Amino acid sequence: MIKLFAIVMLATWAPVVLCPPIVILVDRIRLLPARVVGYCFMMMIQIRRDSYHALVLRHELEHLRQIRLFSPLGMGLFLLIHYGWLFLRHRRFGVVYEKSWIEKKARQAMMRATPLPRYILIDGRTIRWVK
Repeated sequence: MIKLFAIVMLATWAPVVLCPPIVILVDRIRLLPARVVGYCFMMMIQIRRDSYHALVLRHELEHLRQIRLFSPLGMGLFLLIHYGWLFLRHRRFGVVYEKSWIEKKARQAMMRATPLPRYILIDGRTIRWVK
């Protein structure tokens, strides 16, 4: 059992830590409300084309940093427990989002004037490195 857990952790954590961020520009982020402008999953960041700018990118890169810190499985477990606890307290998803520690840190990261890391940008059929 421990061996299986170690294999799963390594298989999910290795690509996130070793691969550069991949930013994919999309018209709409599927499966999420229309007001969502960015979404980070593993090392891939989806951002709506009409909302692509440094603030949104910094916000989503902070989520990527959090995933690298906690591991993808650890982040999923943390989100389940943290958001579940917040939902039991507040009973509204909007309030849960606003009060979430993860989102607070990402909003703070948006305002930092740190240089962006290198990342891969995919826009339709165009793939390029951004420095």
